[in-house]
Amino acid sequence: FPSHDRLRSKGLYTNRILLALEFRSGKSIKENSKIELSNDSSTILKQTLKFWDNILTDLNKQQIAIKKIAISFYNLQSETTQLTFEAFGKQQKHQKLSKVIDTINKKMGVNKNQKGW
Repeated sequence: FPSHDRLRSKGLYTNRILLALEFRSGKSIKENSKIELSNDSSTILKQTLKFWDNILTDLNKQQIAIKKIAISFYNLQSETTQLTFEAFGKQQKHQKLSKVIDTINKKMGVNKNQKGW
């Protein structure tokens, strides 16, 4: 997920995520949700996987050929935006870990290190 790496590198946070799938049949499905203001990999991946599970459940596990998958973040906010007190501690921990992984990946190569989910 290099997209959340870009959020961190630009000092941006999101509280909205959209997962869109387009099928070869022409059908498309979109799932979007509000999350705690974040730019850390863990929070974003958890929400994206929830979307994926919802979509698979809706499709009743039919074999459908996927043409395109898109993940978008919107309602972007700068680093100066305050997090809620409750979310601050948890977010700070995840963000520090994500930044360390970004630093290692810059030195060693993209996706050499990832957080174990």
